[in-house]
Order: sequence, then structure tokens, then C-alpha cells
Amino acid sequence: MKLVGLFNKMEEKVGFRLAGIDTKLVKNEEELNSIMEEIKVDKDIGILIISKTVYKFNIALFKEIEERKYPLLQILD
Repeated sequence: MKLVGLFNKMEEKVGFRLAGIDTKLVKNEEELNSIMEEIKVDKDIGILIISKTVYKFNIALFKEIEERKYPLLQILD
């Protein structure tokens, strides 16, 4: 299982990348929706770590993810 992080700040992205987590920088809702389409079909992703700002880009989308068994969702403050 893989861990994936979605962040809106480069500092967060780099920090988690140094820990060995695959990370992506998300600047707006359009980018988020595109990335989430890929994540939804990837069955290897076990944990999705996101920043609070990314969560606010599309709350309904993440509510849908929370209802699934995988990936587990962790929101950072």
C-alpha cells in the first residue's frame, strides 16, 4: 500500500517527500479533481494525507472518499 499526500504549500510537499511519501502540489479545485480521478482508480493507495486547504477545495469529494474503505483519509491542520 502506498501513501500519497496532497498539499497546497511547497513546504508541506517537500517535508513529506523527504519522508518518502509520494506528494502532489494542488493549487486549485480543477487540479484537485484531476488528481482525484487518478487516485480513485489506483487500488494501491492505502492512505491519503491532505492539508486543510486542499480539503476545503472540494469538501463533498472528500466526504465521498471518507465513506469508502480505502484510501483512508488524514486531514492535517
